[in-house]
Amino acid sequence: MSKKSSKNLPIYEYDKKVNGQTRYYIRPYVNGKQTTYRLDENGNMWLGREGYQEACSYYGEISSKKDTLSYNPYEKFVNVIAKCLEEEKKKLKFSSYKEFSNCTKNYIEPYFAKYRLKDLNNQVFIAWHEFIDNKNISLRTKNKLHCMLNKICDYSINYYGLKYNYERQNGTFEKNVAEKEKIISNKEHLRYITLEQFNTFISNVDDIMWNTFFTFLFYTGMRKGEVLALTWNDIDFENRKILVVKTLSREIVDGKKKSTSTKTGESREVDIPEILLKKLKEYYNIVSQEKENYVFGGNKPLALVTIDRKKHYYFNLCNVPEITIHEFRHSHVSLLINEAIKRNMDVGAFFVMMSKRMGHTIQVMQQTYMHLFPDIQKPIIDILNNL
Repeated sequence: MSKKSSKNLPIYEYDKKVNGQTRYYIRPYVNGKQTTYRLDENGNMWLGREGYQEACSYYGEISSKKDTLSYNPYEKFVNVIAKCLEEEKKKLKFSSYKEFSNCTKNYIEPYFAKYRLKDLNNQVFIAWHEFIDNKNISLRTKNKLHCMLNKICDYSINYYGLKYNYERQNGTFEKNVAEKEKIISNKEHLRYITLEQFNTFISNVDDIMWNTFFTFLFYTGMRKGEVLALTWNDIDFENRKILVVKTLSREIVDGKKKSTSTKTGESREVDIPEILLKKLKEYYNIVSQEKENYVFGGNKPLALVTIDRKKHYYFNLCNVPEITIHEFRHSHVSLLINEAIKRNMDVGAFFVMMSKRMGHTIQVMQQTYMHLFPDIQKPIIDILNNL
């Protein structure tokens, strides 16, 4: 049995007390429907004078959420996840949404399939962390999953009455002991080919389109999707510049692949070196010069499977270790770092310029490529040796 509290707010008290203290529950109106809450956001009962004050505060918090749906504690959590995905689809680029969707279906939904909203507690989420920790996936991927589940929990709180974001409480994944003790060599850290190796490779590419394509990758360092999205409108031969404003998405619209904004959402200009400019002009003069045509592919962009097949074929013709398309980007930066070292170029100035060319932040550039400067500490040692 229970009765309404003598106070003004719709807060109710049970006849039976706990350790001599009155216990309370609240019934705020959510979207015109009175909904019962018997526990606070941490899963605790409201007890005694302090509990009553907390119940009043929580009542006001819930009532202020005008867009909260009526809370059904028996709703399956996977249903809520599906609704969250629908909302994310409206906000995210197609590639980002597909990653969110695939990761959710592979690593979040299978684990939470048996749970209803009322079943969720901190132990459930701790167990999920253990479940993910045992998967053979990178720490980066694990923490992407953490961010996704954290977003799902926030959505569940805002729209389905979940009382607490347990995933935020558990925090990010950390390296295990084995990962912390593993020493990653520079060779394992970053793969690339040298200028000499590239020249050997490209000398075996006898098709002018593929020769231009691989030369373009090596001498611009642009991302694969950015290169595939280029049309002749984006090539400024007179000023020797490439305008990078979009990347090719895997989304198919009306039978065609869709272009979206670049990875960072910002446009940039990439200067064209003489060796590439000459080859690009030769290629331009023998293909259709429709400005709306893709630079590589004509009326439709090159297929990824075709690119990989051709790359593998040409690398097999020469004695050069095969790299991925993205590692042409690493090779471009490595080439410029080697030349910067020969010219005693200021390292800080180099990273500022390269960040603009590559479409990265200076911090990301330094974290990724700083180790390629072998004598980075030499000026510091010179100072110490001459004290």
